[in-house]
Parts: sequence; structure tokens; C-alpha cells
Amino acid sequence: MPEGHSVHRLATQLGDVFGGQALVVSSPQGRFSDGAAMLDGRRLVSSRAHGKQLFLELAAPDDPSDVLILRSHLGIYGAWGFAGDSEFSAASSIGAPRRLGERESEDSLQSVEHDDDGRVIPDPPVGAVRVRLVGDHGWADLRGPALCTVETPDEAAVAEAKLGPDPLDPDADPAAFYERAARSRRPIAVLLMEQDMIAGVGNIFRAESLFRQGVDPFLPGASASEETLEALWSENVELMRAGVRLGRIITTDTADRPGIPRTRPGPITPTTSTAVRGCPAVAAAQPCSASSSPGARCSGARAASRRSHPAEAAAAHAIDADRVPKCGLDHRYECAVPSPGELMTDLRLLSAEGLQICHQPAERRRRPRRSADCRGPRFWRG
Repeated sequence: MPEGHSVHRLATQLGDVFGGQALVVSSPQGRFSDGAAMLDGRRLVSSRAHGKQLFLELAAPDDPSDVLILRSHLGIYGAWGFAGDSEFSAASSIGAPRRLGERESEDSLQSVEHDDDGRVIPDPPVGAVRVRLVGDHGWADLRGPALCTVETPDEAAVAEAKLGPDPLDPDADPAAFYERAARSRRPIAVLLMEQDMIAGVGNIFRAESLFRQGVDPFLPGASASEETLEALWSENVELMRAGVRLGRIITTDTADRPGIPRTRPGPITPTTSTAVRGCPAVAAAQPCSASSSPGARCSGARAASRRSHPAEAAAAHAIDADRVPKCGLDHRYECAVPSPGELMTDLRLLSAEGLQICHQPAERRRRPRRSADCRGPRFWRG
């Protein structure tokens, strides 16, 4: 699922390429025809993000006070694709990758035609395009969103009020996050994924912020100190701002790049599922809080990793082989030093000797084949 930094970049790009323009809005797929008819011909006056939700404000051309808002959430599979002429400077796609290896830095420039008024003539839609926005020099297609709706400003304000503070909002007040987390007995790893608790943080940012601050993912929110909550907020602000600036998630400092020995030794062990998805942790850097925090507990894998050989710790984490994809890649690659954030973005190989991260050459990143030589969960970059 695209995390908050991607949606903020998306809001900026939509504002840059369509701001102030009267847009032709349509729904080639047909599922958003009524909403498209309400927005067609309106001018984009504002484009902003709160967490993982995008708010596009469109005003009637003859009445600037008549505003409707297109609110959307990309979910797991949603993405915006962009294309246009030489005046249309935009990344080709922002959101979930539409193909293996796709990056949002790819150029959206295409050879296009223009009508008599000089407006671009968009190409025929490809795939299930929920919403198409056409401006003077280019167009944007929304595919696969989890949410796409037209609302009045008041309705949008009610929906936005349900979200927690956004680390990427310079005016955000983290006090609401501190107060809500301090009242909850749920694990901090779960709370960081709750969008009404803190908006925009996804699986990678939560795992990495916990690792960098040395916090046990299973520490109950009520047992976390105020300093711990403040440190997690600040860590996510720093990581997410870097994601907005660079267009990708970078979860390591320069000193932690591949080829340099890691400074936090210890086996990296996937925990049991927290907030649906697994949250890996380094036992040596994120000690279990069960001994110091009432109500906290270690998973079997975490407890084993504290007292066992890495191979035994890895084996202690039960993995359903029928639900884990297999791959036919060997281990003859240079292994870099991983952090939990990298675990969620690179191919993960869990072998009998422990957890290894294999950085493969781009030409070797093909569809894995089933093999008994390599067992373990895999995650492709992107």
C-alpha cells in the first residue's frame, strides 16, 4: 500500500500540472460516472493530502464559492498514471507499481496530438480507469482506488477529522497521538498503523521507526513513556520527509548502506502478525518489554531469538509453507546489511542458516520458480 509520503507527492504533482485549469473529468470504467459528471468542467483550486487520503478541491468556473471535493484513498492497488506533452512535467505514475520495477521518476512525456484550441487529446484509456482528469497539456488516470467519492467541504471535513495527526503536516499537533496511544493497551506496532491514531504511517515506516528507536513492537501503548512516543513521532517525521523529498522510502543512514557492517548485531526475526502484516524486529536492538512492562509479551520467535542460535530462532517462527510463495533463487549473491524497513522492500529469504537479504542484479529479477533450496517469504521492491 502506498504510504503517506507518496500521497503527499501525488498532491503536489496534481497541483503543479492541473492547478487553476478547467478539467475534463470522466470515468472510462463507468463506476464513477455520476461523480465525474458533478466535477466535469470545474477548476482545480487546491490539492492536498492528509495521511493516505487525497483531497482535490474543484470550484465551479462561474462561482468560486461553489466547491466540491474529490476525496480518494489508493488502498493497496491504487495508483495515478500521468501522460502529456512537453509542457506537462510529471512522473509517469505515483502509487502502487503497475509493473515490476516501475518507479515514479519515469518521464510522463509522450507524443500527443492537440485540438484546435491547443488542448491535448488524451490517448484511449487502458485498463479499468476509475477517474480521468484532462487538463490543457496532459491527463491523469486513477486506477484501483479503495475509495473515490465526491463530497461537499463540510462532508470532507468530517471525514478528515477522523484521521490522526499527519507527521508530514508542519502544523500537526502530535499531542492527540500521545494521548490516544497512552490510553491503549494494544501493541505500539498496531497503534502506529491506525490511521485515526497517526495518519500516513504504513508498514515500512512503523517497522523502521521502531527499529531505529529500539522499541519492542509488542510494547503496549499505555506502557510506553512519553519520551518513547515523542521519539517515534520525530522518527516518522524524519523518515517520511525524506520519502517526500526523494520519491522513495530510504530507511537507513549513510553509514548503514550495503557493504558497511551493521552497528546493531543480532538475528532479525519476523514477529507474529501485528495489524494484519508482520513486523520484523531485531531482538538485540529492540529488547522484549515483557520483563519491564506489565501486560507485555514476547512472541515465541522473539523469545527464542534472545536465547538461541540464529538458526534456532528462525525455526521458532512458524511459517505456513502453503501460504508463503517459494522462489528458485540461490544464495550466491552479496548480502547487504538489512534493517526492518529493507526487509519489507527487498526479497526476503529465510533459510536454515537464518535470514539473508539478497540484492540481485536487475536482469536477474524475474519471476521466481518453485524450488526446495530456498524457502521463505519474499517482498519485491516497490
